[in-house]
Amino acid sequence: FSTSDLDIQRTFALYPGTNEDLILSTGANGNLSSTPPADVKYVAAGNQWTVDLNSPADTFTGSPMLVLARSLQPGESIQPLFNTTDVYLHPNQDTRILQSNTLSAGGDQVHFNLPPTAVGMTVIFQGASFGAQAINGTYASTDVHILHITL
Repeated sequence: FSTSDLDIQRTFALYPGTNEDLILSTGANGNLSSTPPADVKYVAAGNQWTVDLNSPADTFTGSPMLVLARSLQPGESIQPLFNTTDVYLHPNQDTRILQSNTLSAGGDQVHFNLPPTAVGMTVIFQGASFGAQAINGTYASTDVHILHITL
C-alpha cells in the first residue's frame, strides 16, 4: 500500500465564489451537481445542458440575480475581475444566459442542447445575486463551473 494507491478527490472549487447560500448546479440530461470536483464537467455534444441557480435557505430568494457564461479561447486562463477573488465573469461583457428580476423560490433553470459544432469548446458559468443580505453587503457569487464539450 502506498500513497499512489489513493484516489484523492479535490474538495475545493477551482474558482470559488463568495461561499454563501447561492448555489450553481450544472449537468447533462437532468443529472445536476454543484460541489467540487463536479464543478468541472466533460459532456458530449448532443446532450441537453442545464444550469440551475438556487438559494436553498432562501437567503437570496426574491433578490436580483443573473447567470453568465463565456466561451474560452484555446489557452485562455480564468482570472478574477474587479480586484476580487470571487468574480470571474463580467456582467457587461459576458453572455447572460439566465436573468430575472428576482431569484425564484426553488431556483431558476435554463436548458439548451449542445450542438455538434460546439465540440472542443470550453464554456465557463457563474451566478450572482445582489442585496444587502450578502456577506459583503452588495453581492453573492457562485463557484465557477467549467464545461468541456466533447465528441
